[in-house]
Amino acid sequence: MPCDTVRMERCARVGTRLESHGTPMKLNKRIRRPISLRHSRIDPAVMLGLGCVGMLLAIGALGSAVPSSYFDPLSLLLVLGGTLGATLTQCSSRDLLFTWRSLQQGFALPSSPVERANAMLRLAADTRRSGVLVLEQHSQAVRDRFLRLGLELTADGTKAEEIGRVLENELRCSEEQDSRAVTVLETMGTYAPAMGLIGTLLGLIQMLQLLDKPTQLGPAMGLALVTTLYGAMLANCVCLPLAGKLRSRMKEQALIKRITIEGMQSIARNENALALEQKLQSFFPKMVA
Repeated sequence: MPCDTVRMERCARVGTRLESHGTPMKLNKRIRRPISLRHSRIDPAVMLGLGCVGMLLAIGALGSAVPSSYFDPLSLLLVLGGTLGATLTQCSSRDLLFTWRSLQQGFALPSSPVERANAMLRLAADTRRSGVLVLEQHSQAVRDRFLRLGLELTADGTKAEEIGRVLENELRCSEEQDSRAVTVLETMGTYAPAMGLIGTLLGLIQMLQLLDKPTQLGPAMGLALVTTLYGAMLANCVCLPLAGKLRSRMKEQALIKRITIEGMQSIARNENALALEQKLQSFFPKMVA
């Protein structure tokens, strides 16, 4: 990919440049500490939402006369296995891998576009004060792979146009992966209720064989309906909410990355922080007075 090629070229050129300088340039104490960005933490909104759904379902089950009737391993296996099998038929295993990675990011506390804009302003001020080599130190401290790539390219002296091209390609790749993850979750949300209905039909067929035993019809009907319950819960309490979460997170991350692209290009052109601030204000039209 273009990103990997640029990274390899950057490493070779940076090594030559540092050898020519002898020792790394000394930074002022005021900017020795790397730029602080929010670390990945669990998003409390996601955990609170899933916890509330699970608690309400548990209360509803425990409030019945026979709580154990809501648990049937075979029905659960049919819904989960059938949903996963149907999803694999439509999607690829690579799409499932992208979904797993996107879910890990979806459970993390998101970064703020305003926070990223402020980070770009601090980076621009530090670069004007101490030179582009200060970005090398910052790149080693940040955990955001997209921001780290931009810092490395800018510290290497890459032209602003080339930085924009590489980061735009990276942005398109990440958006494509996130859209695949949303598609997988929406697909699972579509198939899960259908698998629950299939399980219910199988249970009804077995129930018809017990017409000569009226005392067993009630429990058999209950087990047949449990499969539909599992399918509806998997779709409407897990898959579809997570798909919506990833879709909104994808839009927010795209905004953050475009702010990063604008900031890195401005730093590469050696523009001052005031000029960069005026450019970044266009990303927040509602906040501009």
